[in-house]
Amino acid sequence: RRQPPRRAPRRLRGALPRQAAEGLPFALTAGQRAALQEIVAGLRGARPSARLLQGEVGCGKTLVALLAAAWVIEAREQAALVVPTELLARQHAATAAAVLAPCGINVALLTGSAFGGGGRRRDGARQALLAAVRGRRVDLLVGTQALLQEDVAFAALGLVIVDEQHRFGVAQRRHLRERNRAADLLLMTATPIPRSLALTVYGDLELSVIRQLPPGRSPVRTHLARSERLAEVCARVRAELAAGGQAYFVAPQIGAAAAEPAPAPAPAPAPVPDAQSLYADLSANVFPEFGVGLIHGAMPEAHKHAAMEAFRNGELAVLVATTVVEVGVDVASASGMVVLGAERFGLATLHQLRGRIGRGARPGYAFLIYTPPLTAAGAERLRAMKESGDGFELAERDLAQRGPGELLGLRQAGLPELRVAELGRDLELARQARSDARAAAGAAPGAAAPGGAGD
Repeated sequence: RRQPPRRAPRRLRGALPRQAAEGLPFALTAGQRAALQEIVAGLRGARPSARLLQGEVGCGKTLVALLAAAWVIEAREQAALVVPTELLARQHAATAAAVLAPCGINVALLTGSAFGGGGRRRDGARQALLAAVRGRRVDLLVGTQALLQEDVAFAALGLVIVDEQHRFGVAQRRHLRERNRAADLLLMTATPIPRSLALTVYGDLELSVIRQLPPGRSPVRTHLARSERLAEVCARVRAELAAGGQAYFVAPQIGAAAAEPAPAPAPAPAPVPDAQSLYADLSANVFPEFGVGLIHGAMPEAHKHAAMEAFRNGELAVLVATTVVEVGVDVASASGMVVLGAERFGLATLHQLRGRIGRGARPGYAFLIYTPPLTAAGAERLRAMKESGDGFELAERDLAQRGPGELLGLRQAGLPELRVAELGRDLELARQARSDARAAAGAAPGAAAPGGAGD
């Protein structure tokens, strides 16, 4: 049932991606070149490939994916790049246009609010774009979940790229692939969810890894602090702002939630500030002399875009946000990250948030603010963030803590029914076993394992 269909061999010459790479103001890293070679080997295969491209935040996965799309587009096929937020979609569309448009590749953006105006004018602009996609006048379509709608049809979809794949459900990813079962699938992530790591072990996904960061990235130091020490953390942030830095403050929710009465014998824990109340306090009382902005998922897209541009341009020194800034934010001068209620977030989200800083010359610092008492799992997550900045190590710690989920189902976490193996402990053994099994079967490198996950 899982065996992908055979397809006619592609004529991949590589002239278009080489032209795009030569137009870049920098050279690809060795890790980027190696990952691209592995992806292209899969694109040449007689069966569509399914690959997970794993790499640290900021290692250049998006650029590798765009160059892979150029290989497919050169073969007269189309590519789709799907991302979880409109901020990230706009950023990727702009990057894709800068890299690929000089080579004659047509890039378009499709999101829930990508078209101005209203009523017939808005609908007409959307229908015109969809007609261009059906008529193969769009080579690369970048968008959010708007690409999942039934009226979005491609003339010749050859490659589906899913960025920040842990933000999409299993059924959503399957729906994208079913648009054309002969299309290749490329998933990208900085911290894979346990299920994806387990699928890699079982052979449903090939794995490409970029471990090398581009030159110029600064180290990020991570500190843990109790919630009652928030004032001390703000004093540290103030010194950084005075020196010309910028900082994010991330809250776990937008507004105050309805209060629930606590059981009489147990004292209620101190509430964690929401984004709106935190913004009001920081702008009026803590950093009144600095520009403070607010961004969250419930804001109109135009307001979010304006706040992000003001922060990116240095008009704002502090940006208060929810996890909407987890992906799609690249501000080189931002050096501080303060996460309130850090015990409420998973390792993937914490690592992504930390990856927003340290992208320029200034060293980065992250404060994870927690409210005791912590559960054993919450304490372990924070300890992992303190001890490691390696997304690969954090992924395996997450796997060991949560389990890989159902290999054939929809559950994203939990322990599978394995009689002997323990995936958190036996990952390397499982990888070696898969490699030996493929060698014994005579499978070509990069090809799908015969029979799927059951072998």
